[in-house]
Amino acid sequence: MPTRVRALPQARRRASHRRMGARSTEEDMRELLVRSMTALRLLQIELSELLGVSARTMRRWVAGGTRLTAEMLVTLATAVHKNDPPLAARLAVAHGHTLEDLGLGSPELALSGAIVRAAGDAVGASPIALRPAVAAAFAHARAAGLTMDAACALFARPAKARPKKG
Repeated sequence: MPTRVRALPQARRRASHRRMGARSTEEDMRELLVRSMTALRLLQIELSELLGVSARTMRRWVAGGTRLTAEMLVTLATAVHKNDPPLAARLAVAHGHTLEDLGLGSPELALSGAIVRAAGDAVGASPIALRPAVAAAFAHARAAGLTMDAACALFARPAKARPKKG
C-alpha cells in the first residue's frame, strides 16, 4: 500500500508538469503573435485579415495562445521574415518546422518557397505539404531530360481526362 501512496503524488507532479508545459506553449505563442504584430506594425484586426480569421478569433488567440494552421504559419512567417528573420525562425520552431521547411532563408530558399507557395495557391493546399511533391516533380523532369522551358510548356497544356474504368 505505501508504494501506491508514493506513486500518486508523482503522477500528480507529472500531470501538473504537463499542464505547466501546455501553459508555457500558449504563453509562447501569445508572445510570438504580439511580437509579430510589432514587427509588422499591424493591429490585431490587420493581423487577423492577413491570416484570414475574424477579429474575435485573433483577440482570443492573443489572450490565450493557439497553434496556427500550416497555411497561416507560412503566411505569418513569410511576412515577418522580411522585417525580423529571427522571429520568423521562432514561429517556425514553435510549430515544429525550420525556416528552410517554409522556404525562407537564403535567396534560393526564398525562390523555392515562392514556387511551392504558388503551387499551394493553385490547388488550395499547404506549401509545407506540397514541398515534397514539387521536389519530386522537378527531380522527375530533370531525370527525363526536360529543360525548364520544356517542362513549363508541358504543364501549360490542359490535362487530358482519363477514360473511366468500366
